Amino acid sequence: MKTILLVEDERDLSDVLGMVFSEEGYAVYHMQQAEEALEFCLLTTPDLIISDVQLGGMDGLAFLKVVRGIGRLHRVPFVVVSAMNDASFVGIAKEFGATAYFSKPFDVDELVGAVNRILSPQRKHKKLVSLRHAI
Repeated sequence: MKTILLVEDERDLSDVLGMVFSEEGYAVYHMQQAEEALEFCLLTTPDLIISDVQLGGMDGLAFLKVVRGIGRLHRVPFVVVSAMNDASFVGIAKEFGATAYFSKPFDVDELVGAVNRILSPQRKHKKLVSLRHAI
């Protein structure tokens, strides 16, 4: 079973995404802060990370940058979700190595479709063209 690390401090959104991805057959681990997600990543390697940008403590972009600096996590697909739809944030996420960027509010089906494509066995973990923003 493939694993998704979901880093989201909005409890309702986290619960909905957790339920949806569980129904898709993924094991979902919820974290509310990037620091606890980083501790999780030091113990295990998720198959994919979804992280909000605005989190208490370390923000999602800083978390992405740290993850990309850890050798065994360097190629783990990382999907950024954020209420900030500013082109500069999309550019920073791309620069730091994000696989996709979804602006809130987003269509959950589009996010699920993107995750399924990223984690499909035929797909190599390269660049994803997101339905929201190509990065």
